[in-house]
This record gives sequence, C-alpha cells and structure tokens, in this order.
Amino acid sequence: MIVEENILQYPNGIETRVALLEYSITNINQTLIRLETKMDKQLDEIKGEIKDIRKDMKTDFRWIMTIFGAAIIGLAGIIAKGFHWF
Repeated sequence: MIVEENILQYPNGIETRVALLEYSITNINQTLIRLETKMDKQLDEIKGEIKDIRKDMKTDFRWIMTIFGAAIIGLAGIIAKGFHWF
C-alpha cells in the first residue's frame, strides 16, 4: 500500500509522528484556554462599561423628561395667561 510505504519513510516511525501530534494538540489546547480566559476578562470589562453607560443613560433620560415636563407646564401657563383663563 502507498500509505504504509509513506509511514515507513519517516524517521523514527509512527510513534514519533503521534507524539508530535499529541504535543501540537496540547499546545493548541493551551492557546485556546489562554484566549478564552483573555476573552472572558474583556467581556467582563465590556459588561461593566455597559452597566455604567446604562446608568448614565437612565439619569440623562430622567433629566430630559423633567425638563420636558417643566417646559410643557410653562407653555401651558403662558397659553392659559394669553387666553385669560386665570
């Protein structure tokens, strides 16, 4: 067979190739674990920043609604005064 002939041509045989594959897989797994840890840390940072942004947006929304409500009440008073309702 062609496959068996190719295996026999490699130095130290199939055991060396399997050992190299296992070593490569171990390195790939370690790299993936490091990437996952780094991504988890970054995701936690992003979640914290989003919470801060939402808090700021909530505060800004309340201020805008307060100012808007005051403007409406003020305009209603001006209109009422213009029509001599009080």
